Amino acid sequence: APPAPQRVWRSARDPKTGRTYYYDVMTRETQWTKPLELLDAAERFEVERREREKRQFFEEMERNMRRKFDEGLTSADIAVSTRGIGWGPPRA
Repeated sequence: APPAPQRVWRSARDPKTGRTYYYDVMTRETQWTKPLELLDAAERFEVERREREKRQFFEEMERNMRRKFDEGLTSADIAVSTRGIGWGPPRA
């Protein structure tokens, strides 16, 4: 397979929000998060650390779900509170 074309990222400021966004001058793709190609070593390390933590969280959650399923517990067995900020019964 041919190598992927090199990305050419630039940053710009959104005039409405003042936030920085990034765009690829070749594909015109835009995104709010800084592209990996523009990260320095410390930023890349931090992104990789957060990704590892997120992956570990979801792996642990899946293990817990599988364990509960193996024990015969399903979502129908779990009482969910419907009281609290932002919740209300449907309005007729």
